[in-house]
Amino acid sequence: MAIGLDIGTGGVRGCLIDGKGGVVDLAEDPIDRSGRHDPQRVIDAAFTVLAELSSGPAGGCAETIAVAGTSGSIVALDDSGSPIGPLSLYDDHPTPGARHRVLALGPAAFQRGASVDVVARCLDVSQRPGVSRLAFEADYVARALARRDLPTDLNNALKAGGDPVKRRWPDWLATLGLTDRVLPALVEPGQRLCAIDEGLSAKLGFSSPPAIAAGTTDGCAAALAAGLSEFGDAVTSLGTTLVLKVLSDRPVFSAEHGIYSHRMRGSWLAGGASRAGGAILRHVFGDAALETLADHPIADAPSSLSYVPLLSSGERFPVADPHLQPVLDPRPPSDNAYFLAIIDALVRWEQRGYDALTARGAPRVRRLSAVGGGTRNMAWMRTRRRDMGFARFQAQSQMTACGAARLAQSAAAPAKT
Repeated sequence: MAIGLDIGTGGVRGCLIDGKGGVVDLAEDPIDRSGRHDPQRVIDAAFTVLAELSSGPAGGCAETIAVAGTSGSIVALDDSGSPIGPLSLYDDHPTPGARHRVLALGPAAFQRGASVDVVARCLDVSQRPGVSRLAFEADYVARALARRDLPTDLNNALKAGGDPVKRRWPDWLATLGLTDRVLPALVEPGQRLCAIDEGLSAKLGFSSPPAIAAGTTDGCAAALAAGLSEFGDAVTSLGTTLVLKVLSDRPVFSAEHGIYSHRMRGSWLAGGASRAGGAILRHVFGDAALETLADHPIADAPSSLSYVPLLSSGERFPVADPHLQPVLDPRPPSDNAYFLAIIDALVRWEQRGYDALTARGAPRVRRLSAVGGGTRNMAWMRTRRRDMGFARFQAQSQMTACGAARLAQSAAAPAKT
């Protein structure tokens, strides 16, 4: 038995799986936006979910736990490991001064997936009075379970500058004052670390303390949940934004195209995160109209309109261009035609992303799955089938927590060599 925790944007979700990977039980504790900035609220929610799972079918016998956190969410800690100030979430903004200092390092510092904004927020958070160390969301929760300091995984460290190839923090971070004294040690995702604190384990209802495995990001856990198993298997998250990942035998990086790679048990997840996605549909049409439009039949061929389906200027992937402008004109006379033209543009954007990955060394897509809220939009799904020539497979699970549980389960298994 293994448990995965997903520290998501709307709260904490948990999944208990059996030895064959089947879902045994689920639990959830929602958190509103203000609560997500409260480190203690996140810990309380994680404990609530674990207590609920341990009280269910065989949950008290769970052997391993892993935590998936939102990529780029940071916690400042004092000498005792207590949080200082609010959680700096993945979509918070750094101060202009910190961002300027990070940009001054030049593009050479950002060739392996580091994010200017995440590094700048690390700098901001590290300068709060009394800060001793930084933690990322996943290892902060794991630390609360162990009641001791723990390393972070290479995937959660990526956007803060962690080098997944060399498995260490780069020297340029120290020039900003982000030294090894401040930053957590780095380990492989899924590496077995220690057991839950014995007293806490009993309080949560476990028969014996489960082991804690190093976690991962929510995006990587979603890919694990989908069931990527062979090189060339790919999954697209059709959410507010598009996130593409393909299982690769080698790392692929291209700062020019917003391509980066995460480690995953001896393999790699190569991909990128666009700013295009379902947000543009909600912005243009609203939720009520979308429900009706999504059920309409699609055309036999794509629209000739060449839209750039962004909400605002700037794109990360499949091209990193901070000045790229949205193009959503001309608008057809009917809402249905306009809706389908934007869907066409989103599918072209997704295809362009996989083309960029293949061109830079990722395996050619062998088969493709999808997760996220966009999978309920039938027009979007039909258009993808019409225009993208990849074989399809059904995602084994849509739940990020189940991917984290699979990572926890793999902690007992040897990694690929």
